Amino acid sequence: MVIALVDDRVEDLGRLKAILERYANRNGRRFDIFAFESGEALMERFQAHRYQVIFLDVFMGDGMTGVETAERIRAQDGDTLLVFLTTSHEHQADAIHWHVFDYLNKDPDHLERDVFQVMNRILRIPSGKASPCLSFVSEKEPVRLPYEQLVYLAADRNYLNIYDSQGKQYRTRATFT
Repeated sequence: MVIALVDDRVEDLGRLKAILERYANRNGRRFDIFAFESGEALMERFQAHRYQVIFLDVFMGDGMTGVETAERIRAQDGDTLLVFLTTSHEHQADAIHWHVFDYLNKDPDHLERDVFQVMNRILRIPSGKASPCLSFVSEKEPVRLPYEQLVYLAADRNYLNIYDSQGKQYRTRATFT
């Protein structure tokens, strides 16, 4: 599972990453976790359907808020599960509007318990509900491209060039077979 964490506080990113790693270890899972210190940093590297879950801090310093980041994500990807993290419940209406999977309080006394509960719920979602995807690595980054966005594939010696419906090209070391 590929997970993104977005928070302007480095210590909060570290705490959340450690919680997710403990969850993975206790449950025999493997997570690829990518941390970003702003919504802008995430969006610079964002690819639709790359992340299965994105944990977003609602209030970030200068720049985009978590709500603005969620809006930009939803413009490109309606399937990725978003989890808002905050110290306030002021943006719950926004969470509903952007189809946020959950809204967690960042209280350190309860955060691990709450993240574990959210991950348990996420992992119970039948995998058949997700669009079938082609998974590969391009430019050292994992990519999940839903089949309905796949336009064509072209073999080039030991590489495969993959083109999507948004005009993006990916290159991965793989044979056509």
